[in-house]
Amino acid sequence: MQPFFVSLDLPYSVIRGEEVAIKALVFNYLQQPQEVTITLKASKHWTIINELSPRGAPDQGEPKDTEYKMTVPANEGRAVSFPITPKTLGTIPIIVQAQSVSAADAVQRILIVEPEGVEQEYSYTVLVDLNQSKYDHVTEKRKKIYMLFFHEFPSFSCTGDIMGSSFSNLDNLLRMPYGCGEQNMVNFAPNIFVLKYLTAVKQLTPAIRNKAEVFMIKGYQREQTYRHPEGSYSAFGERDKEGSMWYVLTAFVVKSFAQARKYIYIDEKALDQSIFWMVSKQSPSGAFPKVGTVHSSYLKGGLQSEIALTAFVVIALAEAKSQDKGAISAQANALRYLETNLQSVISKQDAYTLAICTYAMALTNSRSLSKARTALTGLATVKDGTMYWTDGKQDKLAGPSRPYYRPRSADIEITAYALLAIGHNKDVQTGLPVVRWLSQQRNSLGGYSSTQDTVVGIQAMSEFASFIYSPSMDYTVTLTNTDDNTFSKTFTVNAANSMILQEADITKVEGSLIVQVGVSYHVDKPPVEA
Repeated sequence: MQPFFVSLDLPYSVIRGEEVAIKALVFNYLQQPQEVTITLKASKHWTIINELSPRGAPDQGEPKDTEYKMTVPANEGRAVSFPITPKTLGTIPIIVQAQSVSAADAVQRILIVEPEGVEQEYSYTVLVDLNQSKYDHVTEKRKKIYMLFFHEFPSFSCTGDIMGSSFSNLDNLLRMPYGCGEQNMVNFAPNIFVLKYLTAVKQLTPAIRNKAEVFMIKGYQREQTYRHPEGSYSAFGERDKEGSMWYVLTAFVVKSFAQARKYIYIDEKALDQSIFWMVSKQSPSGAFPKVGTVHSSYLKGGLQSEIALTAFVVIALAEAKSQDKGAISAQANALRYLETNLQSVISKQDAYTLAICTYAMALTNSRSLSKARTALTGLATVKDGTMYWTDGKQDKLAGPSRPYYRPRSADIEITAYALLAIGHNKDVQTGLPVVRWLSQQRNSLGGYSSTQDTVVGIQAMSEFASFIYSPSMDYTVTLTNTDDNTFSKTFTVNAANSMILQEADITKVEGSLIVQVGVSYHVDKPPVEA
């Protein structure tokens, strides 16, 4: 460890024009106190706030370094704050130096500066069937505009792979797990789906595999700190009175670790202990009742009923493939409970519970699978070549307050579970309209509106995509401005670049690919009519 160093404590991001304190911490592990000069290096990207420079005052000439002197005792640390106001959008470097007679150090960190106003985002995606020789699509102009703080930057993109737009943003999918026991697992799971899909389509590189495995190992180790002696998991470990599980967290841990054991070491005895804990909580009816609490919405999803919760545990047990007789018996009893209550779910037209039950039945080859699938199909909305499911609730935020409608997170999750059930039987004809709808709902980063629907959505999309992927492709994308033909560009999509997102203004498309239009901008409130 360095005997003398400086570090910075910064927020992840700030708003342009917002005051922010740049906190510099100087640590002195030398034997003598140090008289230190801390310097914040000048930058055109922000202005320093001090008594001689009133807030809102115009800049006076070239920016100058700002210095602060203080004594740092031996084996101690001291902090100083530099208040600034960022002026430039994007990423700006913050450089701080610490200098004494005996030692010196410097550090640079990046501060993200976002625009004022409320961020708005929409993506419009079109999935073109391989059997079509030509596809023409004209985007509809919006009738309303809002006062923009940020120029529009439309992003038109195409990729030859269903997962292309998601995997072009691997940094958003491959995540270092962090946070409480729930957050940690939500960030752990996507690493599995990335590895599983890229392995299936033979596109996994050593760099991606290494990165994902390192993250998974860290996440696995971190999750053990939230483990209880009896094998359950909770958001805050021993501080929780009982396993935080609507069975949700422990079941999710079991499911995820069972899937991850193909790639990293998983303690099978510890996994079995978690399974035994779940089994011990099963009621005589076969149901898994609520135990403990889930502290956030990361993992709750639509698991509001005992039937849906039981289906979630059945999925975890099916993924775990435990050879223990007690676990096998518990899974069979839980499946019978789902089969017994299936008609009740159908009668209530509970789309979420029906979707997750259908997936659980698909994984376990239930005798009621055909009935569940038929009922689930009956609840689907079929529109414009897509198929999707909703929970029947209206989104209060949809309408005039939001210029571009985004589906509710619950609808994404329901549709994703439906696709998992469809994909388990490799029903391509039924699944493609569902994939088309889920593709259209992805944001510009390849995910969805919340953490939980992104986890389920990416799993469903990647599993379905893995068995319809074709390495032999050679398609042409022709881009033209159909109004006056002033713009024309051509892209080639083939096996070598199928997962690369190629960007341009797309209005006319030939071939088979995903076409996505993404716009991100900021608006004020209230909206201004055009």
